[in-house]
Amino acid sequence: MKVTLYSSDPLEDALRVVGALYGVSLQAGAPDAATPPVATPVARTRSRSRSAAAVTAPRKRASRAAVSTPTAELRRWAKEAGYQVNDRGPLPADVLAAHAASS
Repeated sequence: MKVTLYSSDPLEDALRVVGALYGVSLQAGAPDAATPPVATPVARTRSRSRSAAAVTAPRKRASRAAVSTPTAELRRWAKEAGYQVNDRGPLPADVLAAHAASS
């Protein structure tokens, strides 16, 4: 996971977002030898709304080699080659690799 912090973002927002990733509440303050920094656990809740600081880029799928063969044809080839594949959903990486190697 990557977190990008910009110097123009308020520190409190950055600490809130990073703390939310680990389920703790982080606070910024002047370093004091008598009181070490504390990460306080917070209750995890699901929230439908996201603040601007918490918005991230959409997730990307795991990278697979580009497939130029139609999926239906790949499924037919896999079944003829003895692989067990579902009629729907993503094809397993080993099937895609075997097809690429056979071509």
